[in-house]
Amino acid sequence: MTIARLVINPGSPAAWEVQLKPGANSLGRGPANDFQITDPSISGLHCQIAVEAGRVVLRDLGSTNGTFVNRAPVKEAVLQNGQTIHLGGVMMTFYSDAPGTAAAPVAAPAAGLPPPRVSAAAHVARTATQDTVAAAPPVAAPVSAPATVTGSQPCKFHPKSPGRWHCPQCQRFFCDFCITTRTIGATQMKVCRQCGVEVAPVQVAVGEEQGFFVRLPGVFAYPFKGAGPFVLVVSMIVLAALDFVGVMFGFILKALFYGYLFAFMQNIIHSTASEDEELPGWPAWDDIGGCVLRLAGALLFSFGPAIGLFWYAIYNEEPTAGVAMIPAMIFGCFYFPMALLAVAMKDSPIAGNPLVVLPAIVKVPLEYIVTVILMAAVIAVRQGGEMALAAIFPRGLTTHSMVKLFEMFGARLVWNFVALYLLAVNMRILGLVYMTRKRRFGWFER
Repeated sequence: MTIARLVINPGSPAAWEVQLKPGANSLGRGPANDFQITDPSISGLHCQIAVEAGRVVLRDLGSTNGTFVNRAPVKEAVLQNGQTIHLGGVMMTFYSDAPGTAAAPVAAPAAGLPPPRVSAAAHVARTATQDTVAAAPPVAAPVSAPATVTGSQPCKFHPKSPGRWHCPQCQRFFCDFCITTRTIGATQMKVCRQCGVEVAPVQVAVGEEQGFFVRLPGVFAYPFKGAGPFVLVVSMIVLAALDFVGVMFGFILKALFYGYLFAFMQNIIHSTASEDEELPGWPAWDDIGGCVLRLAGALLFSFGPAIGLFWYAIYNEEPTAGVAMIPAMIFGCFYFPMALLAVAMKDSPIAGNPLVVLPAIVKVPLEYIVTVILMAAVIAVRQGGEMALAAIFPRGLTTHSMVKLFEMFGARLVWNFVALYLLAVNMRILGLVYMTRKRRFGWFER
């Protein structure tokens, strides 16, 4: 039987190992995976590694930031012993005892890791020995990070993002998503995921870093950059089909529609947070259930009090509760955008709780007020369009005229395109709030 394993973050204090089971092994950020890797640069269901008879096959599952073997992007590859794999910004090394998987010459095991083909018992014994004896001096003295580096280059794994951190050992630049934080005593250090060496902050050149208000006018052109129009057209058709099926067949498929819509929104927020300037591709279908839960969490934390007051007023015939529902609903509308941003970035429905959301609002009050006003205006335009369609086609699907029916479908498709455009603008604005003020939020500092 083939024994295959992955060493994640090799060569660093944060290194850990997983043993792949026979058959399919899923890796990703979502909790439903066989091996969960909670890093923002990894997709919910990122890739699959199949341990088959005599070989191990890696397959990318439509991830946002890609899968790389020995630095080369791959969709599917047969893994060789000792190869380096990158899932987004996370590095790992593959080891296997399968025959015919000789070590790849371009990827040597990192210092301090057990060599390939070592049995599990020998590895445990060696680790125990290392824990009880004094550590030997390192072959090469660790490189200390300088105070500040001037002159940024693009991030190694996100070429469209400026590198804000520099590793003095591998001499590479990384964005915020591609480094990790290590706590030593009471001190927190930013370290390179590959080398485990402390990274230095990069002084971004004048004109390279733009604030929220400088970037804001560009949000309206953002959906049309690159392949954006094509993505919007295909998403329009998919969402129209899901919306129609949901109307015809009930609640579950309607939830599927909103789950896919949230996946589309989260993709835009993550892409913007990574400083990409083009609309990302279509969302994967792997985590629709999780998307429904995350959206429900943001809605519940935002509008739960108003809904509770409404039902209390109905069942107890309490007019005071009905009056109190109005300010609760207004507060929910103000609260919801930040709750949505927190849930999308932290990838968890409980991230919409007040302990996360309210401090974040306080940290960026001006940007957030402008964001809420713009989002309210966009939502008002969208609702106005829905009301106009209802007025033009009052009978909807019950019309007896085929001409009217086709006209309604055509108008609905066009309006779905406009609605998706407005949605992309909304999510781009939210992503910009995080991207330009991420250090104030401090959500991923620990």
